[in-house]
Parts: sequence; C-alpha cells; structure tokens
Amino acid sequence: MGNQFTRDEAVAKVGQKVRILVDLKHIPVTTGTTGEVVSILSMSEGYDLLIRFQGVIGDAPLIDYFNKHEYENFFDEIESVD
Repeated sequence: MGNQFTRDEAVAKVGQKVRILVDLKHIPVTTGTTGEVVSILSMSEGYDLLIRFQGVIGDAPLIDYFNKHEYENFFDEIESVD
C-alpha cells in the first residue's frame, strides 16, 4: 500500500496528538502547531488521516489530510498538547 495506511493502521491513529516538524501547506512549523488525528479518509490504495489543527487561522480549526509517508516524515507523535 506504499503511501497509504491500512484500515487497521489508520483507525489506530485516531485520537493521536501530533506536532509538525516542517512547514506544511498552510501551517508554518515556527508556530509550534499541534494537531490531533480526528478521522480517516478512504483512498483508492488505502487510507489517509484527517488531522485537525487549532489556532492556525484565528480560532477556526484547520483540517487537512495526510498520507502515511507525510505522517511519518512531517509529524512527531506526542503524549498531549501543551
């Protein structure tokens, strides 16, 4: 499945807190932004993760999806949001 998670892998990540390691599409790493995996998204080759970031654009949450390669290279899993 290469760049996608299996269903079991994706479901196991729901609720996981993460911190970004690199600048992303709409999220600069300098903000120390954290997020939470809130759902999974079925793709043609497997599953991606939907991650919700709070406080990136005002008070509105930003939700974006990431494949397995992006998740493993762009995020650190953390215990809780500081």
